Amino acid sequence: MDNSLTIKLRRPVEAHGETLHEIVLREINTEDVIQIGVPVTVGKDGSGTMNTQLVMKYASRLGNIPPSTVRNLDARDFMDIINAVMGFFGEGTGENMET
Repeated sequence: MDNSLTIKLRRPVEAHGETLHEIVLREINTEDVIQIGVPVTVGKDGSGTMNTQLVMKYASRLGNIPPSTVRNLDARDFMDIINAVMGFFGEGTGENMET
């Protein structure tokens, strides 16, 4: 079963010499988590702190795009990717995603 998510971009970006209008994030796997880590730290009070640098690494790895492309995303598109990545961990929802 393919559980990838497609993020439709508000502003196209360049990656691998192509203009992307969407980014397809493959489903996360255990090796990804081992290599990158969990992007949220939960405090003793139950509050969470998100590490956007780790989310950027997930976006690059899951979307097969260079980190420079992630850095050039429209901020709203990056927020959609944050929601998608957190959704793989059981957190977050995305309005601009298709499964």
